[in-house]
Order: sequence, then C-alpha cells, then structure tokens
Amino acid sequence: MKFLVDTCGWLEWLTDGVLADEFAPYLNDPDNLIIENLGLKPRPFDRLTGSRLRTGF
Repeated sequence: MKFLVDTCGWLEWLTDGVLADEFAPYLNDPDNLIIENLGLKPRPFDRLTGSRLRTGF
C-alpha cells in the first residue's frame, strides 16, 4: 500500500519535531511513499508574479 505524506509531515520528521516518530515508519519506507510538493513553492514568488499555481521544473 502506498502512503501520502504531506509537507508538514516530512518537515516534522526532518526537524525531529514532536510528531517525528509518528511519521518515521512511512518516511523510512521509500518504496511505498508518495510525497506531495505543491506546498514547497515560495510565497514571495507568488506575490511577485500574481500566480496561483506555476508548473515546471
């Protein structure tokens, strides 16, 4: 089964936050891990461009 971990989840784990141990089993199983990345877009960029969503790598 695949598991989706959102930005707050992997940041909690990465920074060893209070809930890091709750996310560890999912993040330590990369074969069954899906990580969303839409929450990673810098907010100052949004204000400069007026864009709601930009795509591309």
